[in-house]
Amino acid sequence: MAHNDRYTHDDYPVGVICALAVEKAALVAMLDEEHKPLPTSKSDDNSYTLGRIGEYNVVVAFLPAGMTGNNSAATVAKDMLRTFPIKIGLLVGVGGGVWSEKVDIRLGDVVVSQPEGLHGGVVQWDFGKMELGGFRRTGSLNKPPRALLNAVQTLKIAHLTEGDRLAEHLSKMFQNKPRMARTFAHQGTEHDRLYESTYGHAGGETCDGCDDKRIVRRGPRTNLDPYIHYGNIASGNEVIKDGEVRDCIAREQGVICFEMEAAGLMDSFPCLVIRGICDYADSHKNKQWQPYAAAAAAAVAVELLGFVPKHAVEELEPAKISRYKTQFSLEGVPQVRQFIDRPAEMAQLEHVLLPKQGQSERRKVHVLRGLGGIGKTQLAVEFMRRHHRRFSAVFWLDGRSKDTVKRSMASCASKIPHGQIPGTSRVYAADSSSNIEAVVKDVMGWLAQSDNTTWLLIFDNVDREYTPQGSDPNAYDVRQYFSSADHGSVLITTRLARLEQLGEPQQLGRVNEEQARAIFESWYQKKHNIEESGHLLKLLGGLPLAIAQAGAYLQESGMGLTAYLKFYEQQWSELMESQGMGDVPLQDYPERSVWTTWAISYQTIRDKHEPTANLLLLWSFLDNKDLWYGLFATACDRDYAVERMLTAWIGDVASSELVFTRAMQLLRSYSLIEEVEGAASYATHPVVHRWARHYQGEQFATKLRRLAVVVVGWSVAEHSTRDYTTMQRRLLPHTQAGVQWVIASQTDEIIGGGDYDKDMDRDEKAEAEEDEAEEVEAVLHAIHMLGYLYYDQGELVKAQEMYERALQGKEELFILGPEHSSTLETVNNLGNLYRDQGKLLKAEQMYERVIQGREEALGPEHVLTLYTVNNLGLLYYDQGKLVEAEHMYERALQGKEEALGPNHTATLQTVNNLGLLYSDQGKLVEAEQMYERALQSREEVLGPQHTSTLETVNNLGRLYYDQGKLVEAEQMYERALRGYEEVLGDELVAHYLPALGTMRNMGVLYTKQQKYSQAQKMFAKAYLGYQDVLGQDSTKCSRMASALRLLASPEAEGHTETEMSSSWETEEEYSSQEEDEEPGSWQEEEEGPWQTVEEGPSQEEEESSSPEGKKVAWQEEEKSPQQEKKKGSSEEEKKNSKLKVRQRLKKFFR
Repeated sequence: MAHNDRYTHDDYPVGVICALAVEKAALVAMLDEEHKPLPTSKSDDNSYTLGRIGEYNVVVAFLPAGMTGNNSAATVAKDMLRTFPIKIGLLVGVGGGVWSEKVDIRLGDVVVSQPEGLHGGVVQWDFGKMELGGFRRTGSLNKPPRALLNAVQTLKIAHLTEGDRLAEHLSKMFQNKPRMARTFAHQGTEHDRLYESTYGHAGGETCDGCDDKRIVRRGPRTNLDPYIHYGNIASGNEVIKDGEVRDCIAREQGVICFEMEAAGLMDSFPCLVIRGICDYADSHKNKQWQPYAAAAAAAVAVELLGFVPKHAVEELEPAKISRYKTQFSLEGVPQVRQFIDRPAEMAQLEHVLLPKQGQSERRKVHVLRGLGGIGKTQLAVEFMRRHHRRFSAVFWLDGRSKDTVKRSMASCASKIPHGQIPGTSRVYAADSSSNIEAVVKDVMGWLAQSDNTTWLLIFDNVDREYTPQGSDPNAYDVRQYFSSADHGSVLITTRLARLEQLGEPQQLGRVNEEQARAIFESWYQKKHNIEESGHLLKLLGGLPLAIAQAGAYLQESGMGLTAYLKFYEQQWSELMESQGMGDVPLQDYPERSVWTTWAISYQTIRDKHEPTANLLLLWSFLDNKDLWYGLFATACDRDYAVERMLTAWIGDVASSELVFTRAMQLLRSYSLIEEVEGAASYATHPVVHRWARHYQGEQFATKLRRLAVVVVGWSVAEHSTRDYTTMQRRLLPHTQAGVQWVIASQTDEIIGGGDYDKDMDRDEKAEAEEDEAEEVEAVLHAIHMLGYLYYDQGELVKAQEMYERALQGKEELFILGPEHSSTLETVNNLGNLYRDQGKLLKAEQMYERVIQGREEALGPEHVLTLYTVNNLGLLYYDQGKLVEAEHMYERALQGKEEALGPNHTATLQTVNNLGLLYSDQGKLVEAEQMYERALQSREEVLGPQHTSTLETVNNLGRLYYDQGKLVEAEQMYERALRGYEEVLGDELVAHYLPALGTMRNMGVLYTKQQKYSQAQKMFAKAYLGYQDVLGQDSTKCSRMASALRLLASPEAEGHTETEMSSSWETEEEYSSQEEDEEPGSWQEEEEGPWQTVEEGPSQEEEESSSPEGKKVAWQEEEKSPQQEKKKGSSEEEKKNSKLKVRQRLKKFFR
């Protein structure tokens, strides 16, 4: 062993990793000299052998006994890089060979990893996902360093011209370690048996019992020297010992060798893989050939290092294991089957964004701008796939709207290594009720870490124009999602020219003729006339999306190019004749070539299945990025009329998941839509979305807007649903087109109808009029539910517009008129909304109207009557009429306990409100009993984080405050506020009135504790929230302003707590009161004595709505009119409704 006192850790630039002891033994035996060990850190558990091979000092490590595989190899490499400044590495050992007539691999041969085809030399065969049709591999692995690849080429040339020196290296091993001569020698060709892939091992340690007739006959070799093969190596965590599985993977991935460690190294350890073949990766494998195969691989490694120029290694930077390294994934990323290279455009991206040695770590921003369909997204995807190894993390963000960019950024949290962000953020899922604002904040904080500098963020489709005073609620300033630190790389794809000022701009233009043909032929793979296809490509104008779509159509339909060109010209003529060019929304598409390709596909789809074509048109009035079967199924399940309306337009697509899936497959086959990976949802390109509306949708605009409103309105989730927050957020993007139409349209346009077939007989016409009456009710109820949706999101202005529009329609055209139960549902909710806005007189008028109407129609003890009795009690409470409030609460509680039971959520609302009232009356024992009853039941039924539960927690805090238990009060308030933040997120909490009430309560508490700074913060948050939701002139906003002024005064600390609190506590309450909010009943009648009445979701808040609903059933021997009701009406009421509606509609449409 040579003395190496002069050597330090910095003198070892080459690292070698072996998986097995036999592999390391072979390599160590070939060292030119062995060095003394050097100390390692406590965090490095590896065992090293140091030495020299030729000009290079090398460090050799092997995996712990019994711990083979990618993960173990990655751990060894990580520790080695902590201790030594490794610049190049080798993974040396044994593997299983794949013999073929093309690649004559034998036992004892050596395979060297070399990039080939789509792979970089190593393929992780077991990394991917199972899909219909089989397993699809996702992601890719790094290539070996250029210095090693150059050495491989030099080695090949030397072997071709001068021969190899492998025998010399093997002889040197035996000279250095004579005892290895017998074990590590060649095992003889008679023991090299390759059996048919379908033939399994007969059993035993050897193949002596196996059938020699099943041996594959191969030609003899002239000598025993190992051959070297170059190509892709398959790596995975499972041992392959099945001939058929081996051959299947080899065919699919183009590999010639199997092993178990390389995939764990390639993205972090700059190495080449060298494997001696010890078996054929089948059931006949044994360890007989392992020593010789290991020695052959070691000999190739020693020889290869002799061809690596030392200056090339000296110029390299030491490899580093970034503690911020994340797993690369294509989940959620849009892809095409084959990317057609655009070298010039890609080079420009690479020049700006790729990290470079010695380059400043300042943040790099690149803005890729171009037409929709020009290929921006696919170029960005290809850049990410090619170069993800150069970045510590690559996050793909859906930049379509503020909500989608936040959700996609939050979903990246799970990719961040353990311990680097809070665990609650790492487990965030898109359908979770986690605080999305907190998760986004944690991800952005992680990006801002001073040593986390090599990440890449890709914002795709940032196409909404943002201005600080803009009216588009989905627009946003993309810069707010950049890291605050001056490092990292950002790529933005957009159609907006103004975004070019954010960074280095790149205008993406049309593809050239050669690229256009490559795109076309990647989709259309049949023989065709080159001249005709050239003519078509000229018409398509170099727009990749149009070219791909045309190719897909031709491939799918079987139509010839001649016929297609004829159709193309005809469709274009029709478009020009039928569409005025002045107000066309697709003016940025030269010659409108893309229109015509879609028009042809659309017509073919209509010919094949008209409901699918109609679905595409309806979709153009909904959000383009998220269409799922449940959106239609939920609406259909809740109402017969809705199902009938949708079925008339899109057939069984609305009610059969199988038909819906087939419709999606048909649209996908013509490249009009794509599946959203991992989301059970579908998306269509924004340009296709706009085209569909303009081309055909506008002809049916009123009908389609009405259907869009109906679908969304009848899909609004109940508050009692565990995932209601996720569903409400998911529905909001779909409301945009319908809401504007509802506000701008006349009542007759909204409800439609009145257009009957003249040939109908009287009975048919009467039935049609009855159906129409139900559809009118369905449309108006959907508008009511949009109000409910906006109310739940704290958007009170929009909620008021929807409620008032629904009420106007019901009073004007819904002939049952102002006292009909459906009308009264909307009146009740308007009362809740007016109360939240401080319009108490108007709220009182609404509630009294509802109670009077329900008492007459349903009776004083009906649950719907009791809901409004509860709400009137809240109003009296607000007005300081505590005696009247108590009377209302007690009446509501008694009735609900009898009708619904003591633990029903609606009953508990009134229990909560009585607790609040008792507290104000000084009946603190009774109040505490009420709150504890409500809290215990809600935790059991709804869960501890449900907003209704949290509002009772807030109220208990208020009670403890009144009792002087300030510590307990603070605990309750903190629990409530923390729960709101986790369930709703920072953005919603800032506008959620119950949460604002808790903030105000905490301000009062902090004032009493003389924590004036903390009190100011709470009052400021409450003030800003009230200002946004209720307006600057609202009472609550004014009182918060007074409190802030008083706290900010120099005399603040000299005031007593009573003096401090008097300015805001007078006539102001802080506990959450709970309204009964009624979305309307959705439950259908059931046959038999069991009848179901659905409770309207409750509005639980200090002042705002938080819908909640529970179904309840009871049994009586005879059905009462109340039990016979469906959607708020008894059967007799429904018949009267239809008769009166027919009469009213006749007059109206006449």
